[in-house]
Amino acid sequence: MRIRSPRGSCLQRARVTDRVPPGVIAAEHGWWFPEEEDGGWKRSNIDLLTDNSYETCDPAMGATNLRVLLCDVEKVDGR
Repeated sequence: MRIRSPRGSCLQRARVTDRVPPGVIAAEHGWWFPEEEDGGWKRSNIDLLTDNSYETCDPAMGATNLRVLLCDVEKVDGR
């Protein structure tokens, strides 16, 4: 599946389950393509969808939003 936000998109594998409510996805970090020379992280890393600008960081911790993100999901064939 392709997961897309206003900042970017990434590819991950999907598994539909009743443990995650409709309209919600649970994306995993650390996805990669080991068969590719650079690991393919530029296509699969969920961090590509987050905003790292100072304005969106938590004022107390300085961290980006790690738990909630509006996104679109679409089915893609193959790689």
